[in-house]
Amino acid sequence: MVLLSQKLSRSSRINAFDLRIGMFVAELDRPWEESPFLLQGFLLSDQEDLDLLKNLVSEVVIDPTRSQTDALLHLPWEILHEPRRSDELEQEENELRTIYVSAPQTKTAGFQRFLANGFSFIRRSTPSSALPADKKSLKKKKPAVKKALPVRASYLQYRPASAERADEKDANNPPQKRPRRANQKHFPPPSSRKFTHLIRHLYPRDAMFAPLNMAERLLAWREAKAAEKRSARGKNFRNRVFNFQRPKYIPKHIKLVVYKDEVPLTEELVHARQVIQKTDALLQKLAQEIHTDPSLALEEVRPTINLLTESVIANPSALMWLIRMKNESNKTYAHGLKVAVYMMTLGRHLGFSRHQLSELGFIGLLLDIGKLELPDGLLAKSEKLSEEERALIQTHVAASVNLLNSGAPLGQNVLQGISEHHERIDGTGYPHGLTGAEISIFGKISAIADSFSAMTSARPYDITRSAFDAMKELFKIAGTELHAPLVEEFVQAIGIFPVGSMIELSSGEIAIVLEHNKIRRLEPKVLILTDAEKSLLGSPLLFDLMRQKNNDETRIKRIQRGLPDGAYGLVCRDFYRA
Repeated sequence: MVLLSQKLSRSSRINAFDLRIGMFVAELDRPWEESPFLLQGFLLSDQEDLDLLKNLVSEVVIDPTRSQTDALLHLPWEILHEPRRSDELEQEENELRTIYVSAPQTKTAGFQRFLANGFSFIRRSTPSSALPADKKSLKKKKPAVKKALPVRASYLQYRPASAERADEKDANNPPQKRPRRANQKHFPPPSSRKFTHLIRHLYPRDAMFAPLNMAERLLAWREAKAAEKRSARGKNFRNRVFNFQRPKYIPKHIKLVVYKDEVPLTEELVHARQVIQKTDALLQKLAQEIHTDPSLALEEVRPTINLLTESVIANPSALMWLIRMKNESNKTYAHGLKVAVYMMTLGRHLGFSRHQLSELGFIGLLLDIGKLELPDGLLAKSEKLSEEERALIQTHVAASVNLLNSGAPLGQNVLQGISEHHERIDGTGYPHGLTGAEISIFGKISAIADSFSAMTSARPYDITRSAFDAMKELFKIAGTELHAPLVEEFVQAIGIFPVGSMIELSSGEIAIVLEHNKIRRLEPKVLILTDAEKSLLGSPLLFDLMRQKNNDETRIKRIQRGLPDGAYGLVCRDFYRA
């Protein structure tokens, strides 16, 4: 079933921070007489008027039907469109369908047609009632041209609500023993209603498969030019602009900055690989010395954390790639490094300062160090744990804090992040059963990164999930166990298909995500490993999904679904040649 069309709303209330040149301002949050604007309703066309309006009001009402299309790209679908009718929603409830389809082809003229091609989901055709009589007859006689739809990505599909409720019921009654590894021939349902809605909210243009418009082409050209320049590593940030609205869940004492990727992935890989090697050596040494001289051991951690911070600031994709490619010879070490990189990448996305990024790295790297005191057999057990064994596992949090506090005292943020990484906002976590605001932002971030790292790694007690399926699981418990706004920010920071994750293309080929395109997040640069029959290529092929020169929509390659590492017998690190 194809998604039924929705009409543009004629009245959409937005925050003043979301105003752009090209929007038609219909109403203010105050009488027009109290503003310097002479016209009651006008098209924003001047930067001076835009700045004045942002400083004057908190909210405005815009008319999307009278606004320029490229000024609306950043706004969610629901704000721009009228609500769906109840009969349409009831029809969707009982059918499995694809949310996004190719853009409808309509007739516009000149420059507007060029812009419309890049913003197809708000494109409006001229109604027949508005045409002259002779035009009506011509329109009726014109044969309808059927155009082939692109291959639909399975990750944009979801099951009916009734089936999802049945899945949740089964999830509450898990079997006594779970398989050691995932069945590589079986993949879980592609998406869920809520997660599909999140993708639709985050990447409306990408998921619609809409072509680039003029503004996006210009931005892509600028980024390509900027990639040719070189800048000092760690210098690519600036303070937040004055009109930035700080999220309420970020404490006021945290100073926010904006980072830019100005070091290419290939260049940063050289530095990041050295950082990974030093971190591995440090963790092995730390495991041996933490009991004898904790203060000395922790002093050696800080220089390594600083190197991790510099690499994340320069370009987080490099470390993201390397942690997916490295050999997990020691689960505790590998898990801690992954959590550190995920936490620092999220912190960078939120705008945390260099010092706070270092704190996030410290938390992630050492939050599970207390597991070194637990029996190896307990950590490797695949059967269901007894109550005594579960209680013993939970002591690793206090053990980590005690080990680290036995030397120089930990900072408050680090202590909170480590001691709260198993707390849940509904009070079901441990060790203290904290709820909601009782958990610090560092504890909430560590809980999200720790959960994601665990789900995407090989575990004796559960299957290995693909990055996409792990994101879906995070979003399922967002709002109950995990902090919902931070989960959404995590999805944006890491990506629906993170760097280094394995995917299947619509052509049937298997690939690894190499680098995200800033213009189109769902069309990354990939490394193709196999042909459509899953046979290995002689050498991996570098391919950019965003820059495909193929006029046949059905032959354009897109991401079909995410795959767990090991699917079809393929392991990502076997293809690492960085």
